[in-house]
Amino acid sequence: MYEEKDRLAAVWMSRRREIGAVSAQKLITFAGGYRNVLCLSEREMENAGFLTDKQRKVLSEALNDGQTKEDARRDLDRMKQHGIRILLPEEDVFPEKLRRIPDPPMWLYVRGSLPDPDQKSCALIGARNCTEYGKEEAEYFGGLLGDYGIPVISGMARGIDSFALRGALEKGGDCYAVLGCGVNVCYPREAGDIFSRIPEKGGILSEYPLDGPALSQHFPVRNRIISGLADMVLIVEAKRKSGSLITADLALDQGKDIFALPGRRTDPLSEGTNRLIRVGAGIVTGPEDVLEYFGIRGEKGRKQSRVCDSGLVKNEKKVYSAIDSHPRHIEEIMNRSGLSWGECLVALMKLEICGLAVQPDNQYYMKKLDK
Repeated sequence: MYEEKDRLAAVWMSRRREIGAVSAQKLITFAGGYRNVLCLSEREMENAGFLTDKQRKVLSEALNDGQTKEDARRDLDRMKQHGIRILLPEEDVFPEKLRRIPDPPMWLYVRGSLPDPDQKSCALIGARNCTEYGKEEAEYFGGLLGDYGIPVISGMARGIDSFALRGALEKGGDCYAVLGCGVNVCYPREAGDIFSRIPEKGGILSEYPLDGPALSQHFPVRNRIISGLADMVLIVEAKRKSGSLITADLALDQGKDIFALPGRRTDPLSEGTNRLIRVGAGIVTGPEDVLEYFGIRGEKGRKQSRVCDSGLVKNEKKVYSAIDSHPRHIEEIMNRSGLSWGECLVALMKLEICGLAVQPDNQYYMKKLDK
């Protein structure tokens, strides 16, 4: 159905920042196909009725500049060299779930594979500046999903997204990262380890062209693809106003099921998730809540690292009993354990060495949770 000329036109349009999915869809329909967009005259664009003055100016200048088409052809050649595809909506391999969402993408760059259309998947997302608790939970639930063969979809942003994908990869699970930049651009840079591994166990997807930068306006737009590919959307830590809540709103519009991990009332990073639960999102208090959604009977509780009685002395046992899965200041630990500052510090250092406690922030400690 589609030929190289159509893919060339799609690449060309993807390089025009002023043309989003809605305008692109109208433009393709008006022109009578992808390839015909490259043949539109200035008068035809004026008569289209849906393009802004700025869009018409940008398109007209680009169509009259032969170099823009050469740039698109060069991108197609590079894609072939690096195993990158650009998929169009009416192709059989294009994700059916994305065809059904409002404002579907009119093209999709893919490095690696696509989610199995016959398998349910989970979007696991949350705050960039997450807490140690959020990191632990994201890795845990990512690993849980990976362990049970449930694909994980996320944005690879720093924080919850990256930790969720790492957790799934460590368990050999399928992962799909939807980027706000080109599929050949690693953003953020610290996600390089998962960026290189994901195509081996899933795929990296984007609407944006090769070398496309990670611009702030791209991320809210790409969120609809994250939720669109998923059946369940699980949010781990989110502020009252955040990109994760934008994704939740998009997911609701798409008819997806929203779940959230509750947090402490006083924690700003729990305001968003607690609010979602208050207005009707599913609550996740343990692995069984997630597994039940996917029709799996699994583990019934979240285990914390086990204490070996023979390996810990009395003070260390007292301190271990005084901490839990939320960070506590050392003064609070002193009060709960009845030990002095020095005794607490020595015991906490031993617990850290034994892998039983972590220090997420200066003078704050919590139990380390099993992956």
